[in-house]
Amino acid sequence: GNSSHASQNCSGNGSFARLIMRPYSRSSVAGSGQPGVSASRRLAASRRLARRLEEHVAGLESNGWQHLTRLGIDIAEVQCGYDPQQVLQRIRTAFGSELAFVELDALNIFPVAGSDPRQSEQWGLRKIGTLEAWGSLQTGGSTPQPVTVAVIDTGVNLQHRDLRDRLWTNPGEIPGNGLDDDGNGLVDDVHGYDFHNFDPDPDDDQGHGTHCAGIIAAAAQNGIGIAV
Repeated sequence: GNSSHASQNCSGNGSFARLIMRPYSRSSVAGSGQPGVSASRRLAASRRLARRLEEHVAGLESNGWQHLTRLGIDIAEVQCGYDPQQVLQRIRTAFGSELAFVELDALNIFPVAGSDPRQSEQWGLRKIGTLEAWGSLQTGGSTPQPVTVAVIDTGVNLQHRDLRDRLWTNPGEIPGNGLDDDGNGLVDDVHGYDFHNFDPDPDDDQGHGTHCAGIIAAAAQNGIGIAV
C-alpha cells in the first residue's frame, strides 16, 4: 500500500510502497517460524538477505532497508516508478524458499472527520496522525479498551467541560470523609493528588497540566473544544 512516509526521491508521478518480510535463519526449519532464534541470528539473516536482494531484484531502494529487532521482520522500500506487485513477485520467485513470509505493507487508514470546532488548532495532533489513528479505532473491527493515563504535571482543571467526565475516580476512596480508605497513604485522593502542596486537590493552578490532559483524554466528537 502507499505510505505517507515516502522517500524524498518519490515524485508526484511515482508510487511508493514497502514490503515486509521475515527471512529464515540458517538454524531454523522452513515452515516452523523462529520463536527460539536469537536476535543476533535474525539480524545476521536480515543483512544477508538485504545484500542478496539488492544484487538480484530490481526496484528496491538501496538505503531503504530496516530491520525491526523485536518483531524479527524486515522492511524494504520499493523505488518510485516500479510496480510493487511485480517486485513482490520477483522476490517470491527467487527467494520464497528462504522467507517465512513476504508481503506488501497494505494497511490503509482513512481519517475520520471530527466535530470539535477547535481541533484545527491542534497542529501537533495532525502531525502525528491522530485522525488516522482515530479512524483505525473506528473502522478496524476491534473494540477500544479504556486506558488510565497518569498526568504528572501542574494538575488538571477538574471542571473543564472536555475533561470533567473523563477523570479517573479512585474506586477505593470515599470523597471528603478525611480518611485514607484505600490505605495507600493518601487521604481523599479521589481524582489524584497534589504532591506539591501535599493535599488531595489536584486542580490545576498553572494550566500546563490541563493542556497535556486535553491532548491525552479530551472528550471527542462532542461538538466542543479540541479533541479529534
